[in-house]
Amino acid sequence: MHYLGGKARINRWIVDTLYDVATPDLTGYLEPFVGGGWVITEVCKRTWPGGWTFDVGDAQPDLIMLWQALQQGWQPPACVMQELYDGLRHSPPSPLRAFVGFGCSFSGKWWGGYARNNTGRNYASNARNSLLSKTKWLSSVEFKCQPYWEWLPENKLIYCDPPYALTTTYKDASGFDYQRFWDVVREWSNYNIVVVSEYQAPQDFVVVADKTTHTDMRCRSGAQEPRIERLFMYGEGIKVR
Repeated sequence: MHYLGGKARINRWIVDTLYDVATPDLTGYLEPFVGGGWVITEVCKRTWPGGWTFDVGDAQPDLIMLWQALQQGWQPPACVMQELYDGLRHSPPSPLRAFVGFGCSFSGKWWGGYARNNTGRNYASNARNSLLSKTKWLSSVEFKCQPYWEWLPENKLIYCDPPYALTTTYKDASGFDYQRFWDVVREWSNYNIVVVSEYQAPQDFVVVADKTTHTDMRCRSGAQEPRIERLFMYGEGIKVR
């Protein structure tokens, strides 16, 4: 599913890094910003120690309702017309509203405009197929709707993919408190292994891996804009290349 800031292109690289920094004393995995589910899907494809728990969350209620419904066998529609798109914009939270608001919007931006192009691409069908291909890997995952700061992890491998600073975001994340976020990551790092995706971080965080990628945004020449994705850890971290 297309999702603003999604990690479809680099999920394997991210999980390779997570695998490398994990330590034997860990008891599970936490991902408090699930988004389009690319990273947790790749995590669940790997082999981890027996007894691990897999907890995933997001503060966006529609999104968590979507993942929970998919786990229970819900099938998204293969076609979404603009009338349905427009009608769901102001409706109560639901799995369908999440599917349409993200999966059928331009660049996966929450209600960023009904997605269409001149090739006749079926965005709903693409999103449906993407979600169903992921869901088969997620039977052991517990999805919760809650903000990141309400998690109280201990001895976990934690991956955070917050709304990036100084970039386009969706409405529900427009007031994201970055100072609070980095303070929470510092606290978590005392009892967990925490890795954060961002382009930049405070000076007391170190880059443990980086990778040049391209966004879906276009520069004036029409080319995709290059970006350097970075994975950060608090303090000295663990150098991974």
